Amino acid sequence: MTQGADTSSPHDLPLPERVVGAAGYGFSLSFARERSGDTTVRIDAMANGRTVAHGEGSATLMPGRNTPLAIALGSPADLGVDAPAPADLSGNDQATADAAIPPDLPTPVDLMTLPDLAEIPRNVPGLLLWLRADVGVTTLLNRVISWKNQGMIANDAVQGRMVHQPLVVANVQNGLPAVRFDGNDQLDFDGSMLAATSYTLFVVEARDTAQVSLILSGTGIMNQNQNLVFGYTKTNEMMLAHWSNDLLVPVPPYINKTFEFESALFDVNVGRRLYRGGFLIGADARKEPLAKYAGAALGSTYSQFTGDIAEILIYTSALSDADRILIEQYLKKRYALP
Repeated sequence: MTQGADTSSPHDLPLPERVVGAAGYGFSLSFARERSGDTTVRIDAMANGRTVAHGEGSATLMPGRNTPLAIALGSPADLGVDAPAPADLSGNDQATADAAIPPDLPTPVDLMTLPDLAEIPRNVPGLLLWLRADVGVTTLLNRVISWKNQGMIANDAVQGRMVHQPLVVANVQNGLPAVRFDGNDQLDFDGSMLAATSYTLFVVEARDTAQVSLILSGTGIMNQNQNLVFGYTKTNEMMLAHWSNDLLVPVPPYINKTFEFESALFDVNVGRRLYRGGFLIGADARKEPLAKYAGAALGSTYSQFTGDIAEILIYTSALSDADRILIEQYLKKRYALP
């Protein structure tokens, strides 16, 4: 149990986040108070009476505003205690967290019940592209001609040719709409800012085919590291590639149309990681960045995506585990995903 400083008090809290590979656990809280200032929250995660992970997070709180605080809980190895490894904690284990919380904060609430839930992605720095099917979609005869970027810069996804314009379909997942691609559709955006940098992307999608179905690609010269390619290469494989520099990861084969969410991260100092449903499913140590990303497209410019895309986010940095978990929690709650 975290004892905390004299100015803090402990609270027993449920630990809802599932195990996230060998990196440990994630925990998201939100606080509000009447005056602004910095605060630090320390968390020990407990299971079966033993400490299994711990972490610490800080945030600057603003008056009258709920402030999300994401804490990445690390391995217990540095605690010197007999504790199970992260992978030993299944969804059936009873896990709680003791948090040392400054006394002028109310008891924290579940991050996902907050009214400003939809603002979470914008609060994470480096947001290049944020497309949501429930806002900013301009249609002509129900076909998408423009999908407005909800990020901080002008970078809309557009398509002028009707033959390549996807449809908007209402009430497809948790009461929210999606943009439906038929295998011949694509929306173009500016991906040049992803050249020579780290990045993180998130997508909520439901493929509708067992064939090749690429979510992101480009039309530039097909030389190594010239284009970002992301999606399904076959029924049971996903790819995160810099063209001829590919991370290929096995996934369950396509059976029927089901919404999933993926997170892909490239760090110029570490390499690539691919997550599905919040779980790490593949990684490598290839650190070569994109030399360029010309003709960036959603829906792909070849082997086009067939299925629905409800939301996509791209950041021009390798997000920390805490920020990645924060966005994943947001998507899971918003679309009622497991």
